[in-house]
Amino acid sequence: MQTVRLGKSGLKVSKIILGTMQYGDPRWQPWVIGDEEEVTRHIKTAYDAGIQTFDTANVCHDWLPGFGKCS
Repeated sequence: MQTVRLGKSGLKVSKIILGTMQYGDPRWQPWVIGDEEEVTRHIKTAYDAGIQTFDTANVCHDWLPGFGKCS
């Protein structure tokens, strides 16, 4: 996976970033994936493919199952 520098910070992040808005509690939005095993598979698959940057902004929801289990 290619990396790029994040702004002027010198921090390198994967060129592709996985947003996590679609993971959480489906009561928030019906399209949200709430199954912990499925979320874990998605995140692990992305990581195994070289994605090392995940957008976990908490402005949409505050429940991200499985994220810690992938590390």
